[in-house]
Amino acid sequence: MSKIPAFFFSLALLICAAFPAAAGESPWATTDHARMRLLTATNSIGDAPNFEAALHMNMSEGWHSYWRNPGDAGAPPRFDWAASENVADVAVSWQAPKRYDEFGFQTFGYSNDVYFPLVVTPKETSKPVTLNVTVQTMVCSDICIPQVFTMNADLPAGDGVLAAQSKIIEFEKRRIPSVEDIANLKLNSAVIGPDALVINVYAHDGFDDFDVFATGDEIAFTIIPEITINKDDARTAMIKLPKPEDIDDLNAALKDQELSITIVSARRAIERKISF
Repeated sequence: MSKIPAFFFSLALLICAAFPAAAGESPWATTDHARMRLLTATNSIGDAPNFEAALHMNMSEGWHSYWRNPGDAGAPPRFDWAASENVADVAVSWQAPKRYDEFGFQTFGYSNDVYFPLVVTPKETSKPVTLNVTVQTMVCSDICIPQVFTMNADLPAGDGVLAAQSKIIEFEKRRIPSVEDIANLKLNSAVIGPDALVINVYAHDGFDDFDVFATGDEIAFTIIPEITINKDDARTAMIKLPKPEDIDDLNAALKDQELSITIVSARRAIERKISF
């Protein structure tokens, strides 16, 4: 196989570096094991009360980052928008996580690519917006390494017409758990006892690629769920989530607390908030 001369390889790198990021996205902020960029669904600010954007994180093979609740170990991403201009609020959504067995700990997070869809509310519509975000996160493989990414995007006043990146953002929003039951995935009931949370679920596509994440402000069920499939209907199952080992009485621990139950199947995910 012929080799490309070093001169031409260097020239190609210079050419790539000479072109700025496309409108609607920031340049990649890159570390040794991950990179991140900021996408915006519009190239300008119109008179709409808000607009959509997203943070896209890409990790090297074999590395993963963390969900809003990391489980037994790790650290969730932190987003700092303080340096932004003409921004009243940035609401962050979380795609459904995966489970990792990490040094004997059960952790929740993402590998390869993850998107954090955003809804940005300007202080004043029809005026320029500068989005400036610093993200503190952590990636892990055989070791865990803190990461810091800083990205920015300037959007002038204009007509607010959608950018090409809006299609990517719209597609990735489908990975956010639905707050309502959907046709092929339903939470039928949830009860707690002293030792476990028990839920009954309908999953049209079965339970081969399936997981449940139950978390609250002061609790996370990290032990792998026990799934008992209904012998008369393989689309329904009783799922037992044993209480965390440091809790004596689950009923007492969850009193007056809201629990977020995230159910992830092969294709879709739903999320319900339940108070006990």
